[in-house]
Amino acid sequence: MQFAEQNADKPTFVDFFAGAGGLSYGFVQAGFKVCLANDFEDVCVRTYRFNHPELPAENVIKGDIRNIVDYIQDYISQDVDVVIGGPPCQGFSLKGKKLG
Repeated sequence: MQFAEQNADKPTFVDFFAGAGGLSYGFVQAGFKVCLANDFEDVCVRTYRFNHPELPAENVIKGDIRNIVDYIQDYISQDVDVVIGGPPCQGFSLKGKKLG
C-alpha cells in the first residue's frame, strides 16, 4: 500500500515508439510514473517489459501506434500528464530517404 501511495502523487506519462525503454527510464528517474508503453517490434516490447517491471505487462502494447492512439481509452482510463516518444530517425526508418 505504501508503494501505491507514493506513486499516487507522481506525474504520469505514456511512451510511444518506446523501444527498449530508454526515454521511460529517464522519466522514471525524474519522478514520473509510466502508464502505458507502445512499440511495433516484438523484441522491443519484450525488452521494455524486462527493463520496466514496474509497469504491468498488459500495459506494454505491441502494435501500430495509429491503432493505439485511436483507441487510447481502451488501454488507459487515467489522466496522463506527458506523452513522450522516440520515433525512428529518417535515416533508419523504412519510410525515410536513408540519406544519413
